[in-house]
Amino acid sequence: MVGGVVVALGLLVGATWQKIPDYPMLASLVLMFAIAWASATILIVNSVLRYGVSIASIAVLVISLKIEYWTFIGGIVGVAVAMLALWSVDRQYRAVCAFSFRFVLGGGLRIFLTALAIVFSFSYYGTIAERPVDASTVLPRNIFDIALRAADGVLQKQLPGFHRENTVDDTLAGLIRQQLAQNPNIAPNSVPSLETIKMELPAQRKEIIKNLNRDLGLSIDPDTSGDERIGAALYEASTKTIEPYLEPYVALVPWVMAISFFLALKTISVVYYYLMLLLLPALFWILQQAGIIEKKIVSAEKEAFELVK
Repeated sequence: MVGGVVVALGLLVGATWQKIPDYPMLASLVLMFAIAWASATILIVNSVLRYGVSIASIAVLVISLKIEYWTFIGGIVGVAVAMLALWSVDRQYRAVCAFSFRFVLGGGLRIFLTALAIVFSFSYYGTIAERPVDASTVLPRNIFDIALRAADGVLQKQLPGFHRENTVDDTLAGLIRQQLAQNPNIAPNSVPSLETIKMELPAQRKEIIKNLNRDLGLSIDPDTSGDERIGAALYEASTKTIEPYLEPYVALVPWVMAISFFLALKTISVVYYYLMLLLLPALFWILQQAGIIEKKIVSAEKEAFELVK
């Protein structure tokens, strides 16, 4: 039963991995998968089955990702590292007299999370290596959108009324109206409405955008249509800024991106690690209270040195 849960979660993680940027809550599946794996290392008594579940869970994860050469290589490395994680847990479990989640599972959890980071990083490399390298490789649109959402507050200070879903004309009209409202020489009741400003924008849009680019260090295309989303316009401007610096290093970009991705995952895994150390004791307590598992005191043999009498 425990093994089936681990394998099923591995399948779910692989199937939903690509959707996490759009649906961040799906990242919790990775946490659940790691918790299930850690639980299985303790609860599955048969060592062959225990190792088999670890191998199968990584294997189905890899299969549910987009299968290609680098994902396959990452899967092999990931399985090897996951086996090392399981060996670490086994060794610590045999060494303790009083069970401690941190002592028994701590090292293994770190290694297992590293195994997952390796699999995902190889898969990511395979994805970007098979297509031409351009600015969108370095700055994917979904990542840019996440950053733009996070920066809404800062951008609104520079561009009053800014919202990433607004059109270019909506944003410009809001900015112009804000500036007019702040002008002490213009009476508040004389400030034109947004609709009035938008009607007059086509004739002045190019000049306004040029001034914005100069004042705010942006690279928005002055010839952009007013109906384009401001988020799309900013993304296009950002990629145009990146491209001249990218060209000399095209061959290195996939490797640099994959390594950076791995390091980012390792950083995130620190949060997962401590969450797991908090959640695992709670999970085992619930399982105990539900009568699903029990805690026993068993005798164990161990090697020791003593003086010959």
